[in-house]
Amino acid sequence: MKRGNTLENRIRKKQEKVNRYISLHGIGNTEELLELSRELDVLILSWLKKKRVSDKI
Repeated sequence: MKRGNTLENRIRKKQEKVNRYISLHGIGNTEELLELSRELDVLILSWLKKKRVSDKI
């Protein structure tokens, strides 16, 4: 269970980082923002995959 919480915390921190970047630099097609968004997407997909597996058990 702790691992799930850790993943959720990583998602929350990455989302805060994306939000902070947007508030400082605005939304634009910058490579840095795209990379942050990709990292966030990967974390969310991992969380969804773990949740789906745990729901089946």
